[in-house]
Amino acid sequence: MKPTLRQYEYVLALKREGSFSKAAAACYVTQSTLSAGIKELETILGQQIVARNARDIRFTPFGEAVLDIARQSMDLTEALLVKAQRQTAPLTGSLKLGIIPTIAPYMLPAMIPVLRKDYPDLDLNITEDLTDRLLERLHKGEIDLVLMAFPYPLSGCEARVLYEEEFQLVLAKNDPFSKRTIGVKDLDGMQILLLEDGHCLRDHAIQACKLQSPPLSSSSSSSSAASAASTAASASPSNGVRATSVMTLVEMVSQGMGVTLLPKMAAQKLDPAALKTIEFKGKKPVREIGLVWRKNAPQAADYNLFGDIITKLQNF
Repeated sequence: MKPTLRQYEYVLALKREGSFSKAAAACYVTQSTLSAGIKELETILGQQIVARNARDIRFTPFGEAVLDIARQSMDLTEALLVKAQRQTAPLTGSLKLGIIPTIAPYMLPAMIPVLRKDYPDLDLNITEDLTDRLLERLHKGEIDLVLMAFPYPLSGCEARVLYEEEFQLVLAKNDPFSKRTIGVKDLDGMQILLLEDGHCLRDHAIQACKLQSPPLSSSSSSSSAASAASTAASASPSNGVRATSVMTLVEMVSQGMGVTLLPKMAAQKLDPAALKTIEFKGKKPVREIGLVWRKNAPQAADYNLFGDIITKLQNF
């Protein structure tokens, strides 16, 4: 036989109340039941826990050790019960979210306050990284969910596209281009700056706007195409410039080094004093925003609820 949680409850109550009668009342049992439970625990352990006499209750040194273990066991049990209860409520407990850099700074300021207000028991842990590294961590079980952009090749995952987001053309404020809308074909001849290889935003812009991405040169090449992170639709990329973030890309555009294509969520946050944005007419170039999680994840219902929240925030 092994000690039970009920027996641990009895000895803790006896320590706290200082008498068998009061401890029994606190545990909602008779005094004889509580006394028998503690006696049985002593028999199981083969050691005396309580030194009984007519005047007071005294725990033996071994009994004090039992009390420590009883407290730890009851604390762990309580923590387990709380965790189990939280699992029955939506979006509670820990959620490890991966999010790509071209979404994180624009969506998180709107998303986090809503989650804190409506789901205060959600422990949200956020990792920002490139798509391929986030998906690798997802497969390893290091994160639970990835908020990313599509299209993107996936395997062993469930994906849910939440909405489409249009691209907009971004120019310096003093750029002579004055049309209020633009067609994809009007990009011909423009010096279009994009993020360096490895950022899915680059690939999505090229695909959505039907840009001609030049083949990569070998690493030993000294040509400007090999050293540039920008890609031109039909003109040469800027020599020796590497844009590793949207912030750097925007700064390049504001300095008149070219134009760029940004998703609407990023374009809306730009400083109108330094930059101007132009929408596309007709069929708009878009990327898709969605969530990815491991196949057969038991928390799939929570992940879909998380997706519903993001969908409602798409017009933030």
